[in-house]
Amino acid sequence: MTEATEANGLAPLPAVRPRRKRSGGPGALTGLSVLAIYALLIAAWDVFGRDVNPYFSSYPSAIVRAAGELARSGELATALLGSLGVLGQGLLYTLAAGLPVGFAIGRYQFLDRTFGPLVTILFVAPREVFVPLLVLWFGLSDASRVIFVFLSAVFPLIYNVADGVRSVNQSHAEIAQAYGANEWQTIQEVTFPSILPFIGVGAKQAIARGLTGLVAAEFFIGVSGLGGLLQKASALYRLDRAFVVILVLVAVGFILARAGDLMEARLGRWRISERAY
Repeated sequence: MTEATEANGLAPLPAVRPRRKRSGGPGALTGLSVLAIYALLIAAWDVFGRDVNPYFSSYPSAIVRAAGELARSGELATALLGSLGVLGQGLLYTLAAGLPVGFAIGRYQFLDRTFGPLVTILFVAPREVFVPLLVLWFGLSDASRVIFVFLSAVFPLIYNVADGVRSVNQSHAEIAQAYGANEWQTIQEVTFPSILPFIGVGAKQAIARGLTGLVAAEFFIGVSGLGGLLQKASALYRLDRAFVVILVLVAVGFILARAGDLMEARLGRWRISERAY
């Protein structure tokens, strides 16, 4: 290669040295070392947290004891099942309404011009503005909490599905129609596969917004579920119990977030394969 390059009157190319892997840095931390760091932090919290006024904070061993108390009394299980039931109903109604409404708004320009701005406004509006109306119309019942979760979660799904339908490549639809596909076949073979990643993103956002809406509903619309248990613990200055509820909510949120990530990855495989990073 070098002789041919010199014969053509070109300067020889410099030799490429293999790049050495740098040692150290964040990549050098193993799983065990990360766990050791967290264990040290929790141990330090447990030691020094005992000197803090219990009305302002708690410490890990007290939180573990409070978790045992709530588990033995059945309060934690009852609150968790109640909250998951309300959340599940709200998300089920979200899927049932959000998918067809989002598709219709994205597909038909008249509906998009008429209701698109309203969906955007309700998407960014604080959900707490609905609380007084829900209490007035439905009282302090499970129906109010389910509707509040629905209103918190449905607009992100509608917004993303409509955006996905608008982004469908027109040439793909025209090619399908040129081969004799009717409206339903075009939707089935072109539109629906194209909007699957947007459905995944919208569902992930709906899950996150639905969980925050659930806690807000249980705070403002009847004291029940995990939100109600957290409010009771805070009112009684039982911060050890409050930390238990917070950790349970964090665990539920993490599990739902991972489920949303898996759904987004499964529905948008082609987007992952085209990523540069």
